[in-house]
Amino acid sequence: MRDLGVNVAPWNYFEREIVSTPDGLCVRSRTDADSPLVPLVFVHFSGYSYTRLIEGTISHQRLNISSYADIDLINDAYRKAITEQLDTFNKYIGLTYSYGTYANGRTIDAFHRRLYHGLLTEGEMVGNPFAVGDGTFYARLEHSHLLADTNSDRFTPQNYPDMKKNVTRLNRFYQLLFRLIGYKRYPLFLKSMLAVYCRPENHTFLLKKK
Repeated sequence: MRDLGVNVAPWNYFEREIVSTPDGLCVRSRTDADSPLVPLVFVHFSGYSYTRLIEGTISHQRLNISSYADIDLINDAYRKAITEQLDTFNKYIGLTYSYGTYANGRTIDAFHRRLYHGLLTEGEMVGNPFAVGDGTFYARLEHSHLLADTNSDRFTPQNYPDMKKNVTRLNRFYQLLFRLIGYKRYPLFLKSMLAVYCRPENHTFLLKKK
């Protein structure tokens, strides 16, 4: 869909401006002065802190959206809609994501999802991705020491305190590699091998089979 009124969301606020008209809220391009107004169809309020939103505070997980004053038009409308149905909102806001954990309640890392996808791509029948116990994908992760108590999806000083030291060690490794293969092969190595191994799907070799 190329209609600017469809799926207005935090990741495209930079290109879509909200305008209030007698006929309701409309959308136009921020970058094209000749862009026509089109009716706002729906908004994707992804990444907001919904509990803070109903308190009157706009907070987003990753983006600074305070620079777009016109976005307040849809934020205010959404906050009003939630407030009018506050009992229903409170009933469901605390529920956990159904597909975010294994059957034993342990959180599924994004890296695990990519490994699972990699196995499927390779033609393996790995079964129910949420199941635990013998013969499951979870058992293979556990056997291969691919389960951790910390969140491996987000890089923070808390879950990776030795980053600077490890970068120094890697730099020494790459210096040695450069001396071994020379300048002609070194850029090719970076473009080919690292492009492959930056994708978690290509690390299925880590999963040991019992």
